[in-house]
Amino acid sequence: MLSLPLKRSFRYVHEPLRDGMDAIPSLGNEQLAAELRDRIAYSRGGTFLISGFRGAGKSTTVLRALDALVRDGDRGELVVPVVLNIARSTDTDRLLFALVRRIFESLNDEGLLARLPTETQQSLVLAYMRTSLSFKQTVSDALERGAVADAGGGSALKTVVPKVSLTAKRTRSLAHEAQFLAYSETDVELPVPIDEDRRRLSAYYVIDWVLRSEGEPFRTADLFAADGNAGELDPLLRASPRSVEQLLRHLADHGVLETLRRAGDGDATLIGDVPAAQEAVYQLASGVKRALLDFARGSQSERAALGMPANPPTERSQIVIGRYRLQRVIGAGGMSRVWLGHDEVLGRPVAVKMLQALIGDESLSARFRREIKILAALDHPNIVRYFDAIERRDQMAIIMEFVNGPTLTDLVAEGPLQAEEVARIGAKLAHALVYLEHQNVFRLDMKPGNVMLPERDEPKIIDLGIARHPQAADITGAGSMIGTPHYMAPEQVDGKPLDHRGDIYAFGATMVFALTGAPPIEADNAMDVLQKLLTVDIDVSGLPCSREFRQVLHTCLRRDPNERFQHAADLLTALEAVPELVA
Repeated sequence: MLSLPLKRSFRYVHEPLRDGMDAIPSLGNEQLAAELRDRIAYSRGGTFLISGFRGAGKSTTVLRALDALVRDGDRGELVVPVVLNIARSTDTDRLLFALVRRIFESLNDEGLLARLPTETQQSLVLAYMRTSLSFKQTVSDALERGAVADAGGGSALKTVVPKVSLTAKRTRSLAHEAQFLAYSETDVELPVPIDEDRRRLSAYYVIDWVLRSEGEPFRTADLFAADGNAGELDPLLRASPRSVEQLLRHLADHGVLETLRRAGDGDATLIGDVPAAQEAVYQLASGVKRALLDFARGSQSERAALGMPANPPTERSQIVIGRYRLQRVIGAGGMSRVWLGHDEVLGRPVAVKMLQALIGDESLSARFRREIKILAALDHPNIVRYFDAIERRDQMAIIMEFVNGPTLTDLVAEGPLQAEEVARIGAKLAHALVYLEHQNVFRLDMKPGNVMLPERDEPKIIDLGIARHPQAADITGAGSMIGTPHYMAPEQVDGKPLDHRGDIYAFGATMVFALTGAPPIEADNAMDVLQKLLTVDIDVSGLPCSREFRQVLHTCLRRDPNERFQHAADLLTALEAVPELVA
């Protein structure tokens, strides 16, 4: 029986042990490694068979022999080990592909590539690029090992071709040849057409990225411009944002993703100078996230690959910003995410609204600061309460009251509300509009999704992200629309001056939704909604409520702001007189 003492540095290692690693002891293979080193050093060729069960140390033996060969070899001789693991059957062509790539990578890793003759360098670069699309590894990942040099002719190709030793014409020719080879089929016929292979690889990368997103909200653009780099998807895959968006919608339709915000949806807030505000927002479905975590928890190799402890937590690690611990995302829009948080000092739940793309976008940060300033000055029972604000180099957050309850959208999803209940909710919202008008705050983006009901008849306006004061400078670029198409007033579309009467229009549209389960103007997309806003008079004659209530809503929804209630107080007075409230 083999008895091996363990050292204090012992730990589980899920990879071969290189020379000098003592996390676990060698399994008695030191002599075999020494013999293998000598055979390689003096034979200059040949084949060696090392057999054994899984985990017996076969790879460790080979790697330690090579490490020793490099360490103890003749100082006048360069030794560059090239190691290639083949775990499944292959053909000669694919084996040669893999060898070419590994030789290139090993030479470059050792800093030896630049010491080779120029023609040899060129041949290795082109051969390496020819094989790029035959493996899962993409060209950008592979070529980052090469030194960066301008290939001439406007090419941004990463090569190791030394420009000083070549004519400009020859340099451009090499660049064009390399680009062509990278995009064309390789010399060896692949089992599937190259475009089909690209599509499959693109789908693989997208799904792999999604499954590793840990439930964080994301947009399609995040896969093309992640972490300030060129993106997660290599350009050689030719994956377009449109095709990736189609795949994400497919994953959402089949329950892999949850859609937090739909692209081009009339219920989503448009911010004309913020393109991200028009894009769909997804996150990994909670059930899929739990299944992945359970799988990782039960797999030793997965835990090792992900760097997870033996008993990982049931949820992703919590984030701390200031004294607030963020627990989970409860909402996402074009500019920000809202987290359920916990105030560690006062011991209470809070809502933490965090700006998503602060760095380098002054208009976004200015709009966020304005929201903080407006919200901090308000105090009304039907408007979410402000608690705190945090601004750091790369973080900006508003800490607000956590409102635990459904939105009006959620409530109506179970069926339209009775007219009496809608009138009661409307009266509370009208009180808030009166208060906001006195505070000179307008453009509220009032809509069902921004009205929460912690109690059935006690609504709270929860988002003032696009609100402004009349005297404040307009941050939005000239000619840019801002608002939610289904609930924005016509004057917001055609660029006329805005005031609190636009909020009276949005109030009326929200009440119509509560009564019918649909906004007053419906169309296939947001652009069609906006067009109808300018041309269609809203018919309220069929609303399931009293004639007086219909008249109130008719006045709210007039296209001409001069024909609406001129003040929120006028709206409140008229609403309080409808039979639904008088009774």
